[in-house]
Amino acid sequence: MAKKTPLGLPQNGFVKFTLDRDFEHDQYSNVLSRQLIAAATFANNQFFNGAYYLDSGGDPFIHPVTGKTPNQVVLPNAPYTPAIKAITLDYTSQVTLSNTPVDNNLFIHIQPFENTYQQFNTVSDVKLLPQLHKYAASTETYNIEGALILGLRDLKPKQSLSILFQVAENTADADAEVAKVKWQYLAGNSWFDFKEYEITKETTNGFLTSGIITFAIPDKIDLNNTILSNQLHWIRAWVETDSVAVSEMINIHAQAIQLNFQDNSNDPAFLATPLAAATIAKLEIDDAAIDSI
Repeated sequence: MAKKTPLGLPQNGFVKFTLDRDFEHDQYSNVLSRQLIAAATFANNQFFNGAYYLDSGGDPFIHPVTGKTPNQVVLPNAPYTPAIKAITLDYTSQVTLSNTPVDNNLFIHIQPFENTYQQFNTVSDVKLLPQLHKYAASTETYNIEGALILGLRDLKPKQSLSILFQVAENTADADAEVAKVKWQYLAGNSWFDFKEYEITKETTNGFLTSGIITFAIPDKIDLNNTILSNQLHWIRAWVETDSVAVSEMINIHAQAIQLNFQDNSNDPAFLATPLAAATIAKLEIDDAAIDSI
């Protein structure tokens, strides 16, 4: 292969590469959720409108189609996630910076998301590339094999926040060690650990099963960040190893509560059909602290 001609840059600035489209990861959870429902009802000869099926000839179609009877439910493959095989970075520049702030001389790390960055007024102990997984409490940088970052709008410090995590159960690697999921919050461009008492409820068993996690949001969390949007508060879950032991995520819902069914000698078939969305529209006893359901 012929050697490529270096890109000439006539002035100072940044080079940014943007893909024309993504790999549909944002749609995968919705499609997977729909198809799993279709698979669950298929055994009872019930068909789910809008789901993908194969007919007796093996041809795919979206139910309902006149003259076509579902013969098999189609389960989607996970979207392609590109992996970096190699990165080559060549850069030649020369400038003298002191360890004290100097006008017009700034060292900036461009972060992955749009309009996000980190500015350094001094250059002591600054790396060429961003250290994405650096703890606020130390100078160490830890390996993060997998992470889930959540942006929260209209959150107020000291609030209690309950989040429902719906996962595709049994998709985790049963032979792997149970992953130790750690939680952190962002403040002043640094990640801080949630203390044990600040996670008041955890029923997901480390994202093995669907469940609710309830946080007592620390007073220290803030919007004074540039590495992620300053319009949201940010928390993240991460694992250092054994990310394959975490189930695939389907949906995440904030402000979740758990309801328990009280059996009053009901019809045994009562729960055969899941409760339809929006069936519960209000509280039996009004509570001024709850605006809507």
